[in-house]
Amino acid sequence: MPAPVRSRPPRAFIVALWLMAALILLPLGAGLEARLDTDAHVRHGQAERAAALIEREFDTVLADPIILVIEGLNPAHGPAEAGALSGLSERLRGAASGVRTLSHLDGADPLFIGADGDSTLLLVDLPGSGAAHAAELGALQQAAARYMAETESSFALHWTSEALVNHEMREISARDATLAEMRVLPLALLVLLIAFGSV
Repeated sequence: MPAPVRSRPPRAFIVALWLMAALILLPLGAGLEARLDTDAHVRHGQAERAAALIEREFDTVLADPIILVIEGLNPAHGPAEAGALSGLSERLRGAASGVRTLSHLDGADPLFIGADGDSTLLLVDLPGSGAAHAAELGALQQAAARYMAETESSFALHWTSEALVNHEMREISARDATLAEMRVLPLALLVLLIAFGSV
C-alpha cells in the first residue's frame, strides 16, 4: 500500500506568514531599550528601608544625596577656598527649584574633608525622580561648569549618586542592546540561510 502523500504549504504562504509575524513583532521590539530596568542597588533591602526612614523622619539632604567630590579645594584652609565653596553651593541652589546643599561650611565637620587634605565633599539634595531628576542633574552640572569658567577655578568636580549611576547604566544598557541587535540579526540571518540553503 503506497504511503499517503502529505501536501506541503506553498512557499509563498510561508514567506507571507513570516513577514506578517515580523510586521506585528517589530514595533514591540523597537522600544526595548526604553523598557530596560537597571538599578545599582537591591530593591527592598535594608539600605532602601533605612533611606526611606531617614527621609520620612528627618528633613535632611542625607537621605539620597548627590555627592560632589571637589578635588583641589579645602574650605578649612582659609576664607578664599571657603568662599569658592560657598559660591559654588549658591550657584547650585539657584540652578533648579528646591535644591539644597550640605558641606563643611554648615558645621565644620572634618568628615567633609578628604584624607589627602586637598579635597572636600558637597552633598546636594535634588527633588524629583526619573527623567525629571536626570534633567535637573544636568542643569546642576552645567551651572557648576559655568561657575568654574567664570571664576577661572582649577579644582576638579566628580559627581556621583545612586540616581546618576542608574541613569548612566540604563543609557549604556540601551546603547549595548541596540548595538547587539545591529550585529546579531544579520549574522543570524546568514546562519539560517546557510543552514536551510534557501530564503
